Amino acid sequence: MTRSRHSRLLLAAGFASAALIGHAADATPKAAAGGWTLAATDSRLAFVSIKNDAVGEVHRFPALGGTVDASGRLALEIALDAVETGVPIRNERMRTMLFDTAAHPTAKVSAQVDAAAVRALPVGASLSVATPVTLSLHGLSGELPGEFRITHVSAQQWRVSTEAPLIVNAATFGLGEGVEALRNVAKLQAISAAVPVTASLLFDLSGR
Repeated sequence: MTRSRHSRLLLAAGFASAALIGHAADATPKAAAGGWTLAATDSRLAFVSIKNDAVGEVHRFPALGGTVDASGRLALEIALDAVETGVPIRNERMRTMLFDTAAHPTAKVSAQVDAAAVRALPVGASLSVATPVTLSLHGLSGELPGEFRITHVSAQQWRVSTEAPLIVNAATFGLGEGVEALRNVAKLQAISAAVPVTASLLFDLSGR
């Protein structure tokens, strides 16, 4: 299998997380038979904030949903309003001062993948894939380099995990002013604009 096919394969199983998600798992849309649906309760998406150039804190987005259809067309949505930092006031500040979720409630990942290559991976096997990911966030879109591992867990399930964090730069997506606002309100010396993101996503075969 060529590297480019490996790339498309990863994205299929992995960042095929999406289409209109709500905060409840049963709000996740279902893909048509032959596609895949994200198992939201068994999936994780986390990011790290680094303050004062020395302190890293892990946060997550618990409201995920996603699908990949039979042709390999994927859509991923992340409910930004559900951001969980472990501190209620910080959750609120991220919603209002950083993400502006009233205007931009979701982040999206999209790509076209090789569905046949995903189905062809033997049960128990895994492979490493390097592929770009298109992220739409805060009204702007950009492409991120990614390194992932996809594993065919069982006859009906695939798991995709980041082998290296995706690095999201706040300025690329118009979030620089929001980061500065958070720094000021928290009276910090610095908050890094480069944010590492990790994922472990489980997908079920749809229409079974």
